[in-house]
Amino acid sequence: MTVHGCDTSKYQTPINAVTGWSRGLRFAALRVSIGDYYTDPTLRLHWDLYKAAGFLVTGYMVVAPADSYGRKISAAAHLSRFAPSVVGLKPDLPWVMDSELERGQTRQYITSITKDVALGLNTMQGRMPICYTRQSWWDAWINPDPLWPQLDLWAARYAEGLTGPWSDGNYVFRDWDKWTLWQYTSHGNGPFYGVTSLDLDLDWFNGTEADLYAYAGQIAPISLEQKVATLWREAKIHGWNLEP
Repeated sequence: MTVHGCDTSKYQTPINAVTGWSRGLRFAALRVSIGDYYTDPTLRLHWDLYKAAGFLVTGYMVVAPADSYGRKISAAAHLSRFAPSVVGLKPDLPWVMDSELERGQTRQYITSITKDVALGLNTMQGRMPICYTRQSWWDAWINPDPLWPQLDLWAARYAEGLTGPWSDGNYVFRDWDKWTLWQYTSHGNGPFYGVTSLDLDLDWFNGTEADLYAYAGQIAPISLEQKVATLWREAKIHGWNLEP
């Protein structure tokens, strides 16, 4: 069993989160920041809309080893941009570390700041972040480290007919043998799921809806159908007359 979700940025504005919920989405990851130079202007708007619609919500930081001019960006600088951007926001899921940029930097340097960013996010939340990445990028640009298996994996791979990011035996990660989240397309039907842009990143959580809520440390909400079934069962037990 899997649970459907999405990840968004300013490019999906405006959004109708209620429509997304009605179409089966249950979680959303919202872009927070890139490196030390950018905070997404729609973060708080999207956060409030998705939370109000019932979504489990978190945010993601794009790790940028350098800016587009080649200026190196330290892990401390990343965290100094991210932390004030999320003041007052309480994520339901772990923060997400988006790792897919090299920007002309060395593998050693990219590994070093990625590790320090992960540890910094852990300090902020008291929980290791989720790592979003592609196998072809990660294994090429990040050195092995005992820390990586402690992070839950959000794998990105777009291919038809898969039931998981490496269900065909290809693109198996060096540092993980299981996945928590899987971004399976960047071309989801945006309007169908309540966003303006034609393309939407869509994701699967590896488990049931109850598993997803347990992962968030919460109890899954009871559906209307479950409430009616419970009321009907209690009526039978206690002899209540529920006939109109």
